[in-house]
Amino acid sequence: MRVILFGYYGFGNIGDERLLDETVKLIQSNSVVLSYVVANGPNPAPFPTFNRWNPFAWVYQLYRANAIVFGGGSLFQSKSGFMSLCFYLAVVGLARILNCQIILLCHGWGPFKFAWHEQLTRWFLSNSKRSWRTLRPPFNDDVILTDLTLIQPMPNPTDLPKTTIALMLRSPNDLTQISNALRDHCPILIMETQLSPHSSALYLGDVWESHQLPLKGMVTDRFHGAIWAIRHGIPWLSISDDSKLIDLAVQTGARNYLTLNDAMTDLLAWEARVEGGSLDWAKKQQSKYLDVKGWLNEQLTH
Repeated sequence: MRVILFGYYGFGNIGDERLLDETVKLIQSNSVVLSYVVANGPNPAPFPTFNRWNPFAWVYQLYRANAIVFGGGSLFQSKSGFMSLCFYLAVVGLARILNCQIILLCHGWGPFKFAWHEQLTRWFLSNSKRSWRTLRPPFNDDVILTDLTLIQPMPNPTDLPKTTIALMLRSPNDLTQISNALRDHCPILIMETQLSPHSSALYLGDVWESHQLPLKGMVTDRFHGAIWAIRHGIPWLSISDDSKLIDLAVQTGARNYLTLNDAMTDLLAWEARVEGGSLDWAKKQQSKYLDVKGWLNEQLTH
């Protein structure tokens, strides 16, 4: 069996690159998979790859492949742009035409700018094999597993003094306002999930496995920023209207605010008393490794 692995790979986003790592490990553990190839972006990967932007390569690879595995993340959404959604749906449609099995592995869902974007996506994915990481799957009776980064081995805890709040936010305005609010109360560390040679922020990929940072909390609107904090036992709060972060906050007992104004009311009080983390929840998620592996193996062998 030949398999294509597809996601937002090769762009330096640490969450997506870790999703790829775990997808490859799961694929390599399957005895029926004889070869695999990754549809990759501009950054090199230590796996067999092809150019995700080359339509001729897609036709060639999908014609040869038995299955295409969308390895986690939130690919099916239109918040970042309708054309991005169209690209992923076009690949789904081409795979269907070329009789290539479509497997969604531990995916998020949305957010969508318009209801018809969601309905269109539902139609394209109606004949696929689907598993999710969200509490609100779009199809009835689909299996809910976990985010693939949560089945990775747990990092070693640190006993460093906890003095600093990490900020990982997309909006420069939000970053500035929160930095100004906290500056007189505690040290601030700016972090980001996207690799950028022109940024002075700490790249999350450099500390994904372990860190020597005196962090007592994190404020974020990035899903895998929150996942990293959870896995390292760092309390966090999110500022987001994205359902995946809202659900994650509900599951772990963290706080989520829909807007910056909502968060600013409680931010200083939260900073003064942050404690604990979500390590127990993360450990329960890690225990789902065999469930994830078993589900994927079942899809690939039927």
